[in-house]
Amino acid sequence: DNLNLKALSVLYSGVLIPQGLGRVENVQATVSQVNAGQPGEGYTLTAQAVGGLGVGSLNVQGSLSPLYDLKASARNFNLPISVIYGRQSRINADLSIAEQGRVGADGPILVTGAVNVASLVLGTGGASTAVLPAPTSAGAATGGASSEPGVNYSSPLPEGLTTFPRPQQQAAVKKVSPLLSRLTFQNIPISAPGGIRVDESIARAELSGNLVLSGTGSAPRLLGEVKAIRGTVDLRDNSFAIDSGSAVFGGASLYPVLSVSATGDVPLGAGGLVGVNLALDGRFGPQPDGSNALTINTRLSCVRNCVSSVADLSSSNPNAEAQLY
Repeated sequence: DNLNLKALSVLYSGVLIPQGLGRVENVQATVSQVNAGQPGEGYTLTAQAVGGLGVGSLNVQGSLSPLYDLKASARNFNLPISVIYGRQSRINADLSIAEQGRVGADGPILVTGAVNVASLVLGTGGASTAVLPAPTSAGAATGGASSEPGVNYSSPLPEGLTTFPRPQQQAAVKKVSPLLSRLTFQNIPISAPGGIRVDESIARAELSGNLVLSGTGSAPRLLGEVKAIRGTVDLRDNSFAIDSGSAVFGGASLYPVLSVSATGDVPLGAGGLVGVNLALDGRFGPQPDGSNALTINTRLSCVRNCVSSVADLSSSNPNAEAQLY
């Protein structure tokens, strides 16, 4: 009544779409049985993949059982990272994945190694729907999702079939993979010396930084800072050159605290130009539906040609920020 397998080999050819990432094309993977019927019986994995647009390569090989013991290497691998709107990338990495403890104990799976980001393009890829909120002193909310109710339409259906609870009132219960919970990142350094680029209609910038990945596969954490090298923020047909900008990761989650200062010349309705500083501060916070959303605060201040015969936009004028907006 027992089914015994010997020299089993399973081939997979196709596409993988890991959660939080994107399509990994041209995957060729083989799982093979070794030492069948012997004390060292187990399974090995050999896998290769080609990056998006045919750029770069990924190789994974090693043991799946009786214990995980894998080596992964990426060379200029184009991996989309949907969780951060990463459209294109060139990633080089060497990682080791080793299960600890005895067979059958489901011990921690330690991930060690290093990652280098040669290039990464961040952006939604289309017309951005992002809108900078008005400054607080201009009489608007400081950011976040709008609480304005949607438009109501007449329906021929009875009310019982047209009235539904608001999605945000029902927090989604996220299922956590036991395997992801066992994955433990051992302070993996991630270096990005200057290849990160933000490409959105609201902002374009080049970034560099160094981060450290820790935590588990189900609750990863980043520590470090990414800084802006150069770039612009575009607001209402006005372009502001970035003076300084940073994304600081505190090591408690994947979400950073953002800070940007940019300056540009803005035309007055009566003629002439004034120098305006745009300060942005943003942070991610939990939402009722269990997700994290970015809230942005903005501040506008005049830095050049603030007082003229037609306007007083100096800091002594309490209405200056509202007039600038």
